[in-house]
Amino acid sequence: MYDRVIRLRGSEIYELATRTRFGYELDPEHNFGIALTVRAYVVAEDYSIEDFTALVKSAAARRSEVRQFRASFALDSCDLETDAP
Repeated sequence: MYDRVIRLRGSEIYELATRTRFGYELDPEHNFGIALTVRAYVVAEDYSIEDFTALVKSAAARRSEVRQFRASFALDSCDLETDAP
């Protein structure tokens, strides 16, 4: 039933939701058992679960590449250092 992943304006947290006539209903399991409804205009980002999963995987892949690049650069820069007397 909750088939969307949304982020509200001003928030860094993504939440499960479903689109309703009045906006979005948030998953009650993550809101103290209350099904909150928020207006669409307060939603900053809206993804399907599949799109969000792909986005997270691609972001994780980019972070992994950056870490590998930095690790490689750190090793190379160590090799370039000379021993000074």
